[in-house]
Amino acid sequence: MYGRGNSDESSGQPVDLSNSHEGARSFELVVEGLTELAMKLHQRYEKLRDLEDLNYTFAVTRLLSSIIPDSHPAKASALSNLAGARRARFERFDEMRDLEAAIAALSHAIELTPDWRPDQPLLLNNLSNLKAARFHRLGTLYDLDAAIKANTRAIELTPGDYPYKPEWLRLLSNAHETRFERLGTLDDLGATIIARRSAVDLTPDDHPDKPSRLKALGDAYKIRFQRLDNLDDLENALASQSRAIALTPDGHPDKPLLLNILGDTQRERGLRLATPDDLDVAIANLNKAIALTPDHHPGKSTWLSNLGVAQNTRFVVRGDAKDLKAAIETMTRVVLLTPDGDPKKPLRLANLGTAQHLLFERSGSLDDLETAVASKTQAVELLSDDSPEKPRFLNNLGISLRVRFRKVGDLDDWKMAIASYTKALELTPKGHTMRARLFEGLGNTHIARTHSSQGIFGDLFSAIHFYSSSLSEESGDPGTKMRSGTALIELLADPALPPEHEVLFGGSFAKQLLEVYQNVLDLIPQVIWLGHNVNRRYEEVVRLGNLSNQAAAAAIAAGQYTRAVEWLERGRSIVWSQVLHLRTPLEDLQRHDPELAARLERTSRALQSDNSTTQDLTWSETQLSVSLDTQTRSHYSLAAEYDKLLAEVRGIKGFANFLLPMTFSQLQSACASTHVVVVNVYESRCDALILHGPNCQVTHVPLSAFSSQQAEEMQTRLRNVLRNERLLGRFRGGEVAEEHPVDRGGRTRNPHNDDFIRKILSDLWIRVVNPVLETIAKFTKSNNDDALPHVTWCPTGPLVFLPLHAAGIYTERGPTKTAMDFAVSSYTPTLEALLKPRTLSKSRTTTRASNPRILIISQPNTPGKASIPNTKKEAELVQSLFPRSAKILDGEKAVVETVLKNMGAYEWIHLACHGGQNSQDPTQSEFALHDGPLKLSALMNKELPIAELAVLSACQTATGDEKLSEEAVHLAAAMLNVGYRSVIGTMWSISDRTAPEVARRFYESLRSQLDSGEEPQPAYALHVAIKRLHRTEDLIRWIPFVHYGL
Repeated sequence: MYGRGNSDESSGQPVDLSNSHEGARSFELVVEGLTELAMKLHQRYEKLRDLEDLNYTFAVTRLLSSIIPDSHPAKASALSNLAGARRARFERFDEMRDLEAAIAALSHAIELTPDWRPDQPLLLNNLSNLKAARFHRLGTLYDLDAAIKANTRAIELTPGDYPYKPEWLRLLSNAHETRFERLGTLDDLGATIIARRSAVDLTPDDHPDKPSRLKALGDAYKIRFQRLDNLDDLENALASQSRAIALTPDGHPDKPLLLNILGDTQRERGLRLATPDDLDVAIANLNKAIALTPDHHPGKSTWLSNLGVAQNTRFVVRGDAKDLKAAIETMTRVVLLTPDGDPKKPLRLANLGTAQHLLFERSGSLDDLETAVASKTQAVELLSDDSPEKPRFLNNLGISLRVRFRKVGDLDDWKMAIASYTKALELTPKGHTMRARLFEGLGNTHIARTHSSQGIFGDLFSAIHFYSSSLSEESGDPGTKMRSGTALIELLADPALPPEHEVLFGGSFAKQLLEVYQNVLDLIPQVIWLGHNVNRRYEEVVRLGNLSNQAAAAAIAAGQYTRAVEWLERGRSIVWSQVLHLRTPLEDLQRHDPELAARLERTSRALQSDNSTTQDLTWSETQLSVSLDTQTRSHYSLAAEYDKLLAEVRGIKGFANFLLPMTFSQLQSACASTHVVVVNVYESRCDALILHGPNCQVTHVPLSAFSSQQAEEMQTRLRNVLRNERLLGRFRGGEVAEEHPVDRGGRTRNPHNDDFIRKILSDLWIRVVNPVLETIAKFTKSNNDDALPHVTWCPTGPLVFLPLHAAGIYTERGPTKTAMDFAVSSYTPTLEALLKPRTLSKSRTTTRASNPRILIISQPNTPGKASIPNTKKEAELVQSLFPRSAKILDGEKAVVETVLKNMGAYEWIHLACHGGQNSQDPTQSEFALHDGPLKLSALMNKELPIAELAVLSACQTATGDEKLSEEAVHLAAAMLNVGYRSVIGTMWSISDRTAPEVARRFYESLRSQLDSGEEPQPAYALHVAIKRLHRTEDLIRWIPFVHYGL
């Protein structure tokens, strides 16, 4: 029974036999005798399962509980035993009245027992079991909550060495897992892991239950990884599963199961990280599980199924056709081994169909597509409408049918595809993440018919309707909604769309197009999500293409210039903003309320994972199948929680705009002391938007003589020249020819390409820069260098890589008319980058009037790099101009730790060394110091409260990456985001002879400004330094020096 256990029932009034000593003694003997009888009857019932023993047990325990008063110490034990008898009756007869009575009896026993009694934890645990039993019978969450509460209290009262504590922890973890599956609450999943980890820690390695407890812990970690995409959880799952296998001896019947589970988790890591090595190990473990399992074992087909999925995954990652062939062979074998009526057969057919469709995409063979359609059709037909998998299978079938229609042209395929998507929508509850994908499928299918001879005009409008529905699905996957939105943009922007049909869509197509752009751009933070790693986010940036430029072109065409500025800002330097600039509010929130910040991150991760569950992939048989209603409730719960958390954050003083895109009114102060020129380059048109004046007025300058094609041609020409000059790319250091000046990258130049450079600069002047400067000249006029207008260029597309600041007419005898004659030029990756230093400067001390503190880093002979001897001369030159406030860290003194330690104490920093950018992960871009690289990831965590000026006298510190033109993936932009107000960088490799000369003239100009009592203006100082060189030096030597920021 329960010993001192878990039940409560009273029948009649307790009998008072304690009025005399003799009566009391007799009463105690009766109680002891009846208790012993009840225990023996129960033990015999448990052994023989004789119903008569159960009836006698129940009668005796009920009698005991009725005659013992509540004040008696044996009453709680009697109630517990009655509860045990009642539970036995419930398990035998399945009558709810027995379970209800057991719960009542045990609850009464707990009320009578103080917490200090050693048997109270056992009573609480037994009550938890009864509540859990009622939950599983009736499905009432109240019982599950009560079970968790009782078990939690039991564990709290139980010492760590109690032998049953690990088992109670297991039961508690299962209850939390059940509630998680029901509600999707992440806290329950976390509690599951905590309980299972505690159970594992309390279980010695030689205990027979240790492997199963490790397996359960690994399962929970894996589920959380699938929800939050946190690699730590995946690693913990692998560690737990590997440990379980290590503790399981060969020949143990559980060994194949454990190997199968480990192999599937290794497959997940291989897919997530695109690592073939993980997939090799996964397949090896799955094969081992199969080899250890006899053919008649019911689990063998599951191991084979998971092997097929792993082989298919390795094909997706590695692209080896042999893996796809093996996957199809394995999956075909599994399907043949699975009898009709087996609930796993539809999933296995669906996986086979997906692999066969992949084979078609590789081979182009109609036979492969036919087999894919047949497998997917059979999978759908075997599923009932109430199966949570059916909408997903219908969606996958619709894809193959649509593809077959496009290949063969059979209208029946088109009709069946439409029917598949429509049926899937009918079966999918509103609010489910799958609906956006199904609407997208319908839109794609209607578009497919417009491209065939059987298309009708109504297909175009049906596609518009379904893409709009997909885009407007609040719970939809952001990637799906983005695809639907861009498809919708393509349709609405088509000039062939008859305007007379606008009435069918409630307004002009042009107006609707702008609304769609707005909705699609709003999705960017969700698609390029902060929780993904940097490489993944850059992949998403590449997929975005020139969406923001396209949107801005439409806004400009509509005369909505401020909207165009906002949209361009939203689509540029996205990852830098997340990694560096937006880290400020996130870190502020963590400092202000760490718990709130952690909850927001967890919920955000869960939403992202929730949105990714509708992908068309093969599924292993270890993954959970959850009802559609439960999935929908879970997503609604997560979305509501996320909105609630954001509202809570934005209600905190100083966080009103937390994670919101900046509006034009917030960006206006960017042009407080400069003319900001945003140049949008797009296929249909190119325009400049000049932001100027105290109210940041926007003046539009159409660049009708310029095109995106011309920009691309100029960029290609310049790249070719620079490659020919060996001024781009990564080169090994080594011996250099003495007759050529050495550049800062350890390379030599071949000065024979100036004609090409002059042509590029001339075209830039005529087509872009001169029209802009002529317009600015209307605002201000001056030929004095000290009073020239300051222009901050914010270019887009290919123009990012072209030297707008140097545009002009140049002859062999020198310049005749250039941008430098009419303006002082700077660059900025975004308008927001100009706001950050203004904001930070409010809390900074102003740079010292005459002696700013300067940290100078010089590396003439960095180990493993080419020698750049003039960096030493350059450092000494700068120090000579600021002898009292400059500090040099030269050679072996310039080590990473020392530089980081000193940076925070200096307003200015001058880095004369090798530099390198990492286009895959800008946080790993670096300056080469004596003992290794100083990476930007180290600077990101550095507090630089007084940072003002950074001079990066190194190669390619403002070069950028061609695939990521809008991302400003270079060191100069990074230093801006780290906190420096002004940054001097280089567009390509620089000469070791020219760099000291530029530095000398630059710092002389700054020295003059300071001596005159002026605030230092680095942009003007660089302008003066370069202007003195551009009439005597080769173009290619002075052009690369640029200023970023204020």
